[in-house]
Amino acid sequence: MITQFTEVLIDNLASDSVWTFFSSCLSTKMIVTCSGLTKQVSHLLLSSLASSPLLAEKVKDKQQAKLLSLLVKFCLSDTTLEARNMGLSSPPSPSLLLDQFKNIWGQEAFSGGRVVGRGEFYLLYGSKDTSEEDVERWVQTCWLLEVTEKLVGQQKGKEEDWLLLARPMFVLLCKVADREVEKGSYKLSLLLSVLLQLLSLVPDSKLWQLMTGQLDPELVVHCIRTSPSRDTRQTALQVLARCAVSNPDFILQNSITIFTFMGSHLLKVDSKHSFQVACQALEVIVPAIKTACQAPGKAHQLQADQLLG
Repeated sequence: MITQFTEVLIDNLASDSVWTFFSSCLSTKMIVTCSGLTKQVSHLLLSSLASSPLLAEKVKDKQQAKLLSLLVKFCLSDTTLEARNMGLSSPPSPSLLLDQFKNIWGQEAFSGGRVVGRGEFYLLYGSKDTSEEDVERWVQTCWLLEVTEKLVGQQKGKEEDWLLLARPMFVLLCKVADREVEKGSYKLSLLLSVLLQLLSLVPDSKLWQLMTGQLDPELVVHCIRTSPSRDTRQTALQVLARCAVSNPDFILQNSITIFTFMGSHLLKVDSKHSFQVACQALEVIVPAIKTACQAPGKAHQLQADQLLG
């Protein structure tokens, strides 16, 4: 029935009876055979809907939010690839993704003042997330981050809309930084990867207009200095380079620390790829320092910092 009436299901997904059927199929562990392959009913349903070109056309707005919310809950019991593919087949907007992150962590989790590693958010959403509830939140968050990473990689439209997610990514990065940065966890790597894609998608002119506090380069430097993973350090360095466009003053004030670390940890011990990553970062960081130095009242700050260092 699922394979034969896929388009009918999509057309009527807004009706209560079809939605109940859809939800029931996701929750069941029933096994069926289709085209000679044995699959769970939930996997068959998701793959059938995801493969239909009608899904993105028919599922919009409130229905899309309802569908994404159900998939986020479904990932707690089954992190199947079919669920992620369905999420990608009807691409949610940045604001819809933000709403889902808020549903997971609370409506006030990403509001308030500046994001800092040792500030209000660190105390409120600190690193002691060992309860079963927090474990479930991170399962849902990682699934949603994986969807976001794929979506941003495919994005060619309104780049500035994706800046809605920059601040939440830094808040989540703050949450895992102290607890897991030294372990090089998947959560940390995934967050940095999403941040890099978000900031790379946005043109420099848009980054330059960001308000102070939307990005947190200090937290990124912390990840660079403490992570044991070469790949994580490289990604964090690339994120820092994009932050430099928005906040060249921070790079100016911390230039000695940044360049010392790059020299001792990236350029000497790693591969050719590491060298290329460092060069790409320098191509952004050095002009940012130059811009900061040329600003009124900043002409001698780099020299003063060197003397004080």
